[in-house]
Amino acid sequence: MKFTGTTAKVFYSVLVFLTFIFGYLYFKISYEVTSDFPFNQEIILIILGTIVTMIITAALLNRQTEVELQKEQRLRLFELKSQFYIDLLNFVEEIFTSHKLDDKERIKLNLLTHKLSIIASPEVLSQYEKFLDVLNKVSEDINLTELEEEEVSLEFSRLCAKIRLDLLNGGEEEGEQKLKSIESQILRNAKKSEG
Repeated sequence: MKFTGTTAKVFYSVLVFLTFIFGYLYFKISYEVTSDFPFNQEIILIILGTIVTMIITAALLNRQTEVELQKEQRLRLFELKSQFYIDLLNFVEEIFTSHKLDDKERIKLNLLTHKLSIIASPEVLSQYEKFLDVLNKVSEDINLTELEEEEVSLEFSRLCAKIRLDLLNGGEEEGEQKLKSIESQILRNAKKSEG
């Protein structure tokens, strides 16, 4: 019989509970039967202590393993996100340095959009959509003017703020005030970097 999910947890919990009950009854009877022999009682107590120690150790190791696996998964996701976000930043840098967005770049942008949909937080996806709206609006002609680049840069700065938040903590626990502070700082830095 194969159990999965909640059914397996309930089954194993009941099994552990029954094992404890029967184990307790067995050792209680054994202890009372050997009441005339103190040495035998001590051996039973040693066995009981060993079993309890093994159970506690197994439970702690099981939980520790689960926590380690979750930590490893979060680390892999962080590395994947970091690498992808760096690729996205490099691509936007190529657009800014070449001052154009032709069909080849649009295909690459489309592929990056699909990759982003797999790993990005909802906040990043929402800001990325705004970034794409601005980028598509200003790039109707292939060449980008300085004013258009500034508009794209401003939206990209907002996207960078969301990306930073996503990388720091998955976008879940950051306070709204701190997010606004980070975003405004990134926007100020972007404006200063334009000269």
